[in-house]
Amino acid sequence: ALDNVTEKGLTPANAEMLNDVADSLFGQLVAAVAEGRGLPPERVRALIDGGPYLAEDALDGGLIDGLAYEDEALHFALAKADLGGEPGSGHDTRAVGLDRYAGAVGTGADDDGSAPRVALVRAAGAVTRGSALPGEAIAADDTAELLLSLRKDPDVRAVVLRLDTPGGSAVASETVGREVRELVASGRPVVVSMGNAAASGGYWISMGASRIVAQPGTLTGSIGVFAAKPVVGEALSKLDVNVAEIDRGEHADLWSLAKGYDPADRAKVEGIVGGLYDRFKAGVAKGRGLDPAEVERIAQGRVWTGERALGLRLVDRLGGLGEAFAETRTLLDLPADAPLDVRLYPEPKNPVEAVVAWFEGGGGLLGFAARIETALGAALDGGLLARSPVLRVR
Repeated sequence: ALDNVTEKGLTPANAEMLNDVADSLFGQLVAAVAEGRGLPPERVRALIDGGPYLAEDALDGGLIDGLAYEDEALHFALAKADLGGEPGSGHDTRAVGLDRYAGAVGTGADDDGSAPRVALVRAAGAVTRGSALPGEAIAADDTAELLLSLRKDPDVRAVVLRLDTPGGSAVASETVGREVRELVASGRPVVVSMGNAAASGGYWISMGASRIVAQPGTLTGSIGVFAAKPVVGEALSKLDVNVAEIDRGEHADLWSLAKGYDPADRAKVEGIVGGLYDRFKAGVAKGRGLDPAEVERIAQGRVWTGERALGLRLVDRLGGLGEAFAETRTLLDLPADAPLDVRLYPEPKNPVEAVVAWFEGGGGLLGFAARIETALGAALDGGLLARSPVLRVR
């Protein structure tokens, strides 16, 4: 789990994992382009190897359908939809961004009020302890409180939890994961819909759900725990900053940033990490109905794509929110085309709340401070993490 910061190069195990992820994602890319553009897979691979391209060359290769500026493309789309794409046509048609469109689809109640209510809970960012920090994060106390309120709401029949997280605090992940299990135990099905990532702490949250749906390219798994802290004592000394600590208790300074671990400290930390790792694996075995030996084989902090995770029984189905709602209907014994009264949580902010959130989040110094606090929080608060390594697709 920490090879990227403790080793000078790729270890054989890390190289194997990264190559498997790359093979899976590349195969998905080739298949998607081949299907979407009507090209043979071998032709797509050749086009990939020959890139990047100028726009004219991409047109000749069949990768795009035409060359146009943004306003021309909009007019083309409107004409294609028979909405009047020419300027001055008199049609009052406006373009709507995909994010705004997605946020408006399927969130309203049905007309007659007979459809079962399903809570769609959005949770994105690092998993952190405590209440909400300014900025994007899955704050354990707030998220657990929200799930508890849904469990107490007699009108809520099921929950779809949309997760997009690399993980974070092990304690925070268990706090949220416990509420997922409590919802299931109360008879409210919970379907996890994984976004770009739901790894390590994100998988800890998911493992007790009724169903798990992942995209083929979702990065998940990473079943592992590690402890880390920055040691800045030597750097402070070079700056003539002296640190003096007075402690009581054998391991009171365990998380001190002024010193590294001595052998006794290291043994203590390794014991804690090992215990949490065993608990994580046991939760996966129970939640997913897997043999402990099989969990041991596929755990070890290894990241899997959703495509691979399906074959390992870490997820139940590939797809997005549509498939997650289909699983919800199945769990509620509803017909495949039955309407659902989907309610979005946390509820969308009104304009005033949005402005306040902007200032508290990424829109100012408070947002910058929040990101620093999130990054350092684990080191300052026990340092026990269930978090996936950094992976980029480019």
